[in-house]
Amino acid sequence: MNFIKLGLRNIVGITFPGAILVVIMLYVFVSICYLQSIPMDFINTLTSQQFILSVILFIISYIFGSVLRLESADKLDKKSSRFLKKKYLKDPPDGFTNEKDFEKIKDELLKGNFNIDIPVAFDKWIWIIEKFPYPIWESRKIRIYHPKEVSNFYKSYEECMGIGTKVQTTGRGGKEFFNYCKMVIANSSKECGDSLKEEIFFAEAMTRFFSGTYMAINISLYITAVLAIVLSLFITLSFFGTVQTIKKYNIYNLAFCISIIILFGIIKLCIVKKFRTLRLKEVDTVYDAFYLVHRHADYCPKCSEDFSSNDSEFIERAKLLKEAFNKSQKESNGYDPIKLDTLLNLMKEKSGIHNFLSSIYFAGYEGDHPYFLQNEKIAVGIAVLPEDLDKSYLSKYHEHQQEIIIGLNGTIVLDIKDGESILKKNIAEGDIFVIEKKQCHRISSLQNKNAAFLFIKTNPAIEPRSNKCEFPKE
Repeated sequence: MNFIKLGLRNIVGITFPGAILVVIMLYVFVSICYLQSIPMDFINTLTSQQFILSVILFIISYIFGSVLRLESADKLDKKSSRFLKKKYLKDPPDGFTNEKDFEKIKDELLKGNFNIDIPVAFDKWIWIIEKFPYPIWESRKIRIYHPKEVSNFYKSYEECMGIGTKVQTTGRGGKEFFNYCKMVIANSSKECGDSLKEEIFFAEAMTRFFSGTYMAINISLYITAVLAIVLSLFITLSFFGTVQTIKKYNIYNLAFCISIIILFGIIKLCIVKKFRTLRLKEVDTVYDAFYLVHRHADYCPKCSEDFSSNDSEFIERAKLLKEAFNKSQKESNGYDPIKLDTLLNLMKEKSGIHNFLSSIYFAGYEGDHPYFLQNEKIAVGIAVLPEDLDKSYLSKYHEHQQEIIIGLNGTIVLDIKDGESILKKNIAEGDIFVIEKKQCHRISSLQNKNAAFLFIKTNPAIEPRSNKCEFPKE
């Protein structure tokens, strides 16, 4: 590793923001001395000792720069998020309904339930509003834009990243794992070289540099604004003859102050607009580098297996079905197939631990369920209520699919949007109802009691599989 290059980068990255603050403070100090006609012979004395003066100013700048870096990145990231969010809501993309719907999707994803319909507009929204180190966005990005082997690798780390039960209990949101990844990358430089390590340090240094610069400019703006006010008052009093006559220097100085304020304001805005992108790049770099140094693909065949076989949700569904099969054998003392009641009871029980077990597919396009008939023509599954309510009661319509609902247990309540009114259909055990294409609907159980239904969908491979819609108020 080039330690000279790294050390110089760190020194400049820390000292430059502090130097901005030092220069502004000196400028204000000299301006005030000039206004008060204070003799400045000491300046000549200091300039004659240029080396000592340079060392003192460097040390002060370094100290100021170090202080400015403390927590400034998180604060600036939040400001950048608020700025981008206002811009997003002012001109939302197609597919955006309201933030409450997106918050529900966010909650489901935080629980680890990625098998839900997610509008394209949601990805841009979560990219903007999520907190560092952005667990939902990183998981979505890895699933959508990375090769399958990368998705496979990170499935076993999702709880560490901030997806699942750990984030609910600890509230750390993946920060500890993010720091752990950096330590692994730093340690791996012995075997893999320094290129990834340098890339990580550079990305972090850029983030710290701009956050420190932002804080320095922010403080300097207030100091310069105070000086501008003092100069304005002094010039005004001079104009009315209250104090000494107006000096051109004061007018020039005021104009210079205003120029600094405008320039710093523009720089602040530019940093706020781009900082979220900069910090996301830092997180992307860490996770990509962690995969490259820690994948062990040659030594761990599981890292290269197909996505489904290494999917934690796939494994949990397989466990549930095997348990249902074993229980059915014990109940009958024979080799009977899985009993429906046994399966439904287990789905209700296990969905309290893993929410995604409230529904199970037996046929469809994705192939992310066990004992599954993969095809592009039809999807078949079972859902239990009220456990599946978070998904089934979301208002939606299918642009390309028809859906058949068959009551299995209890009474299902199907709401259909009919103009400005709501058509309610009770589906008892054995009843069948067909939801046509583009019919806005939602499903619940009667009086929130236990119920179950089988659903059959056509054309499961055609996107979008569902779209959000709004029901009139009841």
